[in-house]
Amino acid sequence: MMMVGSEWSLTGDHTSHIWHSDLHSVNIFVDPKTPSEILGIIDWQSTGLAPLYDHTIQPYLLDYDGPPLDLLERPDLTDIRSLYQDYPAPLGERKATSLYTKMSLVSLYRHLVHKKMPLLFKALEFRETVCFQLLLFARNLLVDGEATYLALSVDQQRKNWQDIPRFNHTDEKLPLCFSEEMLHQIEKDHEGATASIELMREIQEMIGPRYFYTDGMVTHDEYDEVSRIIPRVKEEFICKYARDEDEITELEGVWSFD
Repeated sequence: MMMVGSEWSLTGDHTSHIWHSDLHSVNIFVDPKTPSEILGIIDWQSTGLAPLYDHTIQPYLLDYDGPPLDLLERPDLTDIRSLYQDYPAPLGERKATSLYTKMSLVSLYRHLVHKKMPLLFKALEFRETVCFQLLLFARNLLVDGEATYLALSVDQQRKNWQDIPRFNHTDEKLPLCFSEEMLHQIEKDHEGATASIELMREIQEMIGPRYFYTDGMVTHDEYDEVSRIIPRVKEEFICKYARDEDEITELEGVWSFD
């Protein structure tokens, strides 16, 4: 694999491993009398063979989507409290304590992996590299878009691919070479894609993040409320960004939340 360096390959880390990528409390059965004893794990139907770095190494059981932690970084409660300094004291302290607990569990898990499972920790390290980002974005073109992947490639070309170890120790031909005209066009496309994503996030915030479920649907109890919110948000959003009648028509045409 072009993006996986030889130092990674020598350990066999890119060979296939079977891995349960959907571990959470519903899928794990424990002994009620001895909760630390696992009796069984279900929901294996989506489990497949893939390199370790391609699996969900940090289990969903940890339920963490907060600020990123470096590999073996330990959370600092003082820093976390500063994130909630504008909240009322009791609420801010509860949120800070909750986030600190979740971050501590993530840190503890990574330290355990580092000590007990060095091969798995090596996969965690690889997931922090530009090599992995290039592999991930290429796989998720239909999710993240081509502009995101090409922008990362452009950044590497400007750096002479210095973040890809394989090309630092060989005379191999570089994988991509864009003309200056293409470089500017890709950067322009990426700026547009990034702006579009930010606009979508703004709309979600205006409607309410709690209504955006994985399957794209709301509950029956929420339907009437959301049906009242969306037309109001649509009008506010178009008034904020449309500068003339043509742009009003364009925004109404691409509005995807009705």
